[in-house]
Amino acid sequence: MEPVVLGMVVEFNPYHLGHQYFLTQAKTLINPDVVIAVTSTSFTMRGEVAIVDKFAKTKQMLSEGIDIVLELPCAKSVQSADFFAYHSVKALSQMQITDLAFGVENEDLAKLYQLLAIIQTPNFQKHLQKALKTFTSYKKAYSRALEESGTASELIALFNQPNITLALQYLRAIQDLELNIRVHAIKRQGSHYHDTEITHPFASASGIRKALRSGKEITGYVPESTLKQSFANQNLTEERMFALLQYALLVNQQGQKAIIGLSEGIEYYLIAHLKSASSYADLIDRIKNKRYSISKFQRIFLYLLLEIPKTFDQFQPYLRVLGFSEQGEKYLGTLPKETKSEIITSLKNTKNPIGLIELKATQLYEILTDKQGLTQTEFLIPLKRKD
Repeated sequence: MEPVVLGMVVEFNPYHLGHQYFLTQAKTLINPDVVIAVTSTSFTMRGEVAIVDKFAKTKQMLSEGIDIVLELPCAKSVQSADFFAYHSVKALSQMQITDLAFGVENEDLAKLYQLLAIIQTPNFQKHLQKALKTFTSYKKAYSRALEESGTASELIALFNQPNITLALQYLRAIQDLELNIRVHAIKRQGSHYHDTEITHPFASASGIRKALRSGKEITGYVPESTLKQSFANQNLTEERMFALLQYALLVNQQGQKAIIGLSEGIEYYLIAHLKSASSYADLIDRIKNKRYSISKFQRIFLYLLLEIPKTFDQFQPYLRVLGFSEQGEKYLGTLPKETKSEIITSLKNTKNPIGLIELKATQLYEILTDKQGLTQTEFLIPLKRKD
């Protein structure tokens, strides 16, 4: 009998009670033989500095019952929702998952597929292209295009909920990759993703990060394994990010033309505001506008500091295992020879451009957070949980 292999895409920034609930519900519902999670690394999809380093997060994920932790490298994860979702699902598909679970505010899969069908119509795409000339935020552009294409208000309201964009992109990736897997939408509990205040035991990651920044107690809102983590000092990371950006944007302006995201004169817009900004927070306040989202700018900052070229998508990605349980290790041994040949277990001696960018991302993370020794860990074998 073929094993039931559950895949999920996570960031855990940080891991909280809502995540623990999702993981428990998914395992109860699906009863998998193996659980595989793919995760962003030193920086999140939105371009934020991860509050916990990727190796500490991997160890925690293994302790919470995940059997194999895959890396979605920085060059592939610090991206728009469609790109992030596609490459996450592709990595999981290479590991031959049978099921995919994700958390969402409305778990009605029929409505999600209905929305997906709408955003793939020529009529919607026509309005989307028009909306993208006004908004670079996918969320805002999609919402405007849904309105203009005459979509029912109920579906527009559904689309505007947090996590729906990613859910749709997971479904789209499954279609594009022609995967035959079972999909499970699990209703999120408690605060919305964007809620920055803790008003519920199931607090959002944003709310927990805000509490950590202000020195507030988070006991009762996160699992015990999260309380043991060493969190990045958010004030320090912003201070250092601001200094690095001041340098990076003011030198080698000619070379910036080759960096992804730097187009339409956006570098001049950033330089102008950088000169008058007094801090990172002040810079963010100055540059945010209707056309560009904060996430867009945060990603551009990282592209600039990591020197990610516009041609990066031509580079062949790798399939890297960050950690596994004994059960996960057994499963890895059953994979086809072709899949095994694509798996790497460290970045030692890597010549892969995506791997070299990942090494640079870890080095940048060390500078921003003052956490040392992470780059050396990139060259070690994966973490293993003994069952």
